[in-house]
Amino acid sequence: MVLPTFQRLRTLSVTHRRARHVLVSFLLTFVAARLFVLVTDMGWLPNIHMSWGETHVHHLTLGILLLAGVGASLLLLRVGEEGLRLAASLYGVGLALTFDEFGMSSTSRTSTGSAQVSMRSS
Repeated sequence: MVLPTFQRLRTLSVTHRRARHVLVSFLLTFVAARLFVLVTDMGWLPNIHMSWGETHVHHLTLGILLLAGVGASLLLLRVGEEGLRLAASLYGVGLALTFDEFGMSSTSRTSTGSAQVSMRSS
């Protein structure tokens, strides 16, 4: 079945809007996380760690929990347009936290302060 042109454009428009929500939330979260780490490393803010008991909780954990929660809610719940908009934004935040922590863990600082790729095996 061929969709009328207007309906096809409307469908693309909704898809592009959701993609923009993901992109904007990803970029804002990624930049904020990098700036927070930079400002903390420079000593302008105290080093604040989230912990659960004695265990340090990295923002990779938060990112994965957000991604899992968004995926599960979209699979298991019926969400309307507002729910899809929120899911797109939370998905972008989860991606940014995950990618930022992955980038931090794959580089380490040398004694000169320059970033060097870590080749540690697990």
